[in-house]
Amino acid sequence: MARRRTGSALHRRGKWIARITLHYEPALPSGEFRRAEIAVTRADGKEITAAYARQFAHGAQARYDETHVVPGQVEAPAPAPGSITVQAWVEGWLKQQTYMEATKDLARMRAWLPRTRLAKLPLDQVTPRIIAAWLGEIRRLPSARGKAAAPRTLRNVVDPVARALRFAVFEERLSQDPFAVIPSELRPQAVDADPTKRRARRLTQADVHRLLSCDEIPDDRRVLYLLLVLTGTRMSEGVALRWSDVTPDAPLARLTIAEQWHQRLKARMPTKTDAVREVPVHPELQRVLTWWQAEGWPRWYGRAPKPDDLIVPTRTHRRLASVGKCRRQGAVYREFQADLILAGVTRHRVHDTRHTFVSFCADAGATPEVATRWTHAGRASASAIEIYRTPSWARQCEEMMKLKVTCTLGLTDPPPAE
Repeated sequence: MARRRTGSALHRRGKWIARITLHYEPALPSGEFRRAEIAVTRADGKEITAAYARQFAHGAQARYDETHVVPGQVEAPAPAPGSITVQAWVEGWLKQQTYMEATKDLARMRAWLPRTRLAKLPLDQVTPRIIAAWLGEIRRLPSARGKAAAPRTLRNVVDPVARALRFAVFEERLSQDPFAVIPSELRPQAVDADPTKRRARRLTQADVHRLLSCDEIPDDRRVLYLLLVLTGTRMSEGVALRWSDVTPDAPLARLTIAEQWHQRLKARMPTKTDAVREVPVHPELQRVLTWWQAEGWPRWYGRAPKPDDLIVPTRTHRRLASVGKCRRQGAVYREFQADLILAGVTRHRVHDTRHTFVSFCADAGATPEVATRWTHAGRASASAIEIYRTPSWARQCEEMMKLKVTCTLGLTDPPPAE
């Protein structure tokens, strides 16, 4: 725990001055804390001694630490009846959002914002200066692990607050966006605490082969993992893929990724960027899908699949599984962790399969301009020039065939008992 600040006193030109450290304010360009100087006064009119000046400085520092108000500034008034605080506004705005990460943003806000003075501030009192002080304040707050939070973590906390305050401007609750004039050097950046940690967020060729060839892992889960590894889809997109999304083409079949399963709303929705991506079906994935459609799927679910059926539906009620019965993402994550242990592979996130696909493309020498479109296609509002610059299908298939991934999936075991 850091040593408590006590302030200091100095005698200058015949007067005593109390100096306190403004550690909740934005730091100077040199990285040092700003300081404030206050003239030492005494209400009883007695002589100001060195001991009294030090005591005065200690009290001033303690008041600043408790109220976060810079000496000489007027403390923000309490919310008037009928007004709304920043925390209430941000929380209400997040509860109305439907994007996939809204629940996580709400949890982050509840964990960080109430620990700062901005939470109880009236919404109409927010200024850029207050936001700058808040950014300096959250940088000094410990995370749940008791350590300083990574810049990326703080960025994830600040971003929904900034968007909520921008919406307050639209609703005429604020006269200006307080984040608009904040210097870029004061904003948290998307940087990890350990820059080398992301290098391990990918599976190697050997890891993928062990995972997909482990006979102890159920076939339906291995089919899903192969889909994620060889298409680069997000988990929410992979569990929503239907047989009708795979269409014959030459030289490779075409997989269209146009929807995702929204776990919180329990509904099919457009992809995260509203873009529709088309990915060539790798020969190994085509072989597995052909076997899965003809033999594996009917054995697992008791009937032949229809075009609107999911490629890998949930197995809770196999005979009733059809479009709309998407797998829960939490269940997929837990199963993935158990399957990694069975295969003897280091623990990874499900999203690391997307990183793995990108790495496989780079290792195989696939052209970045082509491979990037499979994972980060242009948004729906892309200009005509961007659309016309899409590489030909033959060129995309040529790049996909550079990937070397194999597995033994194709010899099924009897499905488990009901």
